[in-house]
Amino acid sequence: MNKRRQKHRIYTFVIGKNVINAVIITLLTLAFGVGLAYIPKYNSGEVYVNFLKLCVSNSLHGSNKTKTVVSLPSIGADTLMKTASPIFAESEKAVPVFNSRGDEKVEAAANETEANAEEQITKQPTSQTAEKNYYSDNLKISNATSYKINATELVQKAGTYNGTGDVPKVLIMHTHGCETYSNDDGIGLGDVGSYRSTNLQNNVTRLGELLCDKLKAKGISAIHDKTLCDYPAYNSAYKKALGLIDWYKNKYPSIEFVFDIHRDAIAQTDGTPVKLTSQVGGEKCAQIMIVCGTDQLGLSHPYWKDNLIFALKIQDTMERKYPGLMRPLNLREERFNMHQTKGSLIFEIGTHANTMNETMLSINYLAEGLGQILSGSN
Repeated sequence: MNKRRQKHRIYTFVIGKNVINAVIITLLTLAFGVGLAYIPKYNSGEVYVNFLKLCVSNSLHGSNKTKTVVSLPSIGADTLMKTASPIFAESEKAVPVFNSRGDEKVEAAANETEANAEEQITKQPTSQTAEKNYYSDNLKISNATSYKINATELVQKAGTYNGTGDVPKVLIMHTHGCETYSNDDGIGLGDVGSYRSTNLQNNVTRLGELLCDKLKAKGISAIHDKTLCDYPAYNSAYKKALGLIDWYKNKYPSIEFVFDIHRDAIAQTDGTPVKLTSQVGGEKCAQIMIVCGTDQLGLSHPYWKDNLIFALKIQDTMERKYPGLMRPLNLREERFNMHQTKGSLIFEIGTHANTMNETMLSINYLAEGLGQILSGSN
C-alpha cells in the first residue's frame, strides 16, 4: 500500500469520506478549540461556541447543508473534539479539560478549605464514638453567608416540581463518592479502618443507588452515576464532578434536578467521631442535612435563590413527615457546582461515625419526601 492511499484511509477513519474542505475544517477546529482551551476569558464566548459548533457540524456532515449538529452547551473543547470524531473518544464520559466559565481557579480555592478539613477528620480511625442530634425545627438555617434569609417567606414561594416522565429528570451523583461509614464497632469501613473506600458497597454510591431505585419505584425519572470523582485526586473532585454534570446535561437536556449525595464528618476536639442519629418509626437512623450554595464568593450562580426555595420545600416536607430527621439547612458561600440547574442540591447523609444501616434507613425516608415533592402535584 503506498503512502498516499494510507493517508487517505487515516483521514477516512477520522472524519469519514469527506472532501478536502472537511479535512481543513477539522484541522481548524482542532487548532482553534485546543488553542482557546488555554485562554479562559474566551471560553464562554458565544462566538467561540458557535464557531466550534459550525466546525463540528461541517466535519460530521460534510457538504450536506440540511443537517445541523446537535445543540451543545458551553463545554470543554475536548468534549467537542470527541463529538467530532471517535478517534478522540478515549472514554464514554468526556470530562472537559477546562472550565468553560473561566473561573476554575476561583472555584478550586473556594472548595479547598472544605476538602482539606474533611480529609483531616477522615484519617483518624477510632473505636470511640459520640452520639448527638442537631434538630431542625421551623426551617432552621445554619447560615454561613452574609445574606439575610427569611425561610418562612421563601418556602411560600415554592411551586410544584415535576420529576416524572419518559426522559431523565433527576441525576444522582457523588462528588465525594469514596466517603464511607463505620461498622457496628465504630471502625471505619475503609482500608485499615479509615473512612474512605473505593468499594461501592461500603461508600455513599450505595446510598445513591438505593435512592435512585426508590425514586424510580415512585414514578420519578431518575438516573444514577457511580463515578468516584474524588479518586484518585481528592482536591480536584469538584472540577471532575462539574465535567460529569456537563456530560449528562449534554446527553440528557431534560435533567432538571442534580442531587449530590455525601456524608458529613464531625469529630470532637479530641478526635472522637460524632454520629448524628434520630428515632423515626422506632428505628435509629442517620440525620440528613441539605447543603445549598450561593454566589457569595463572586462566582456566577443565577439559580441559588431558586435552589434555596426548593431546598426549603424539601426541608419543610421532611420536618412535617419525620420530625427530628433533618438537621438545620446549611447555606454556604461556596456554590459547589449547584449553578448547573435550578434543582441542584447536596444531601449529607449522616457522618463517618454512622453505620451503613442507619444511613440506608434515612435514604428510605428521604425517598418518600422527595417522591412526594417530585410527583408534580405537591
